[in-house]
Amino acid sequence: MTLYFWNDGSPTKAKVTGGGNKQRLKLPSGVVLTGKVEPDPYHDLYQYTEVGPVPNEYQQPGSVSYDNDGYTITATRTVVDQPLDRVKDRLKRKVKAIRDNVVNAGIEFQAVSGDPVYVVQTDADSRRELTGAVVAANEDNLTVQAWRMADNEVVVMDIADFKAMALEVRNHVNACFERQAALEAEIDAADDVGTAVAIDLDAGWPETS
Repeated sequence: MTLYFWNDGSPTKAKVTGGGNKQRLKLPSGVVLTGKVEPDPYHDLYQYTEVGPVPNEYQQPGSVSYDNDGYTITATRTVVDQPLDRVKDRLKRKVKAIRDNVVNAGIEFQAVSGDPVYVVQTDADSRRELTGAVVAANEDNLTVQAWRMADNEVVVMDIADFKAMALEVRNHVNACFERQAALEAEIDAADDVGTAVAIDLDAGWPETS
């Protein structure tokens, strides 16, 4: 079957209806036939190939042009940046995901008494339990508090060390939200897509265990 050019410049197979002298092309609605591509005498149809960059996550397909060398139809595609607002939204979603991962990653804590460095869980459930334990310790005037660390070891801590640990967890979470806000402000200030995507979203976060 012969290839034809439609009015948008793209080659496609023509649909033929009828038979004998009543054969005719059936074109899509609104399409105008603008030219015929003669077939390769050694092939039933032309070879067709596409070249050009593949859009990354911040780009979208742009224009496409077609070239016919008599045997091969080459489609040359381009890419363009997505709208800046859409790119900024995508970057902010990434920042939020990074924030959540860092918040929940755990921290290292060393008691003032010089005990070994412990890895403290900082996921949402652990933070709630820790807050409740601090409140209870204050209410009951406790002098020591047991706490299960990330390695599943139960450590009995002096209450001052325990509260210091809880404070470090809180500071860790606050630092994560502060870094998120700083990155979002940097993203908002970007005037173009290139500047926005060049921001290092992984830098500046607090250390984790």
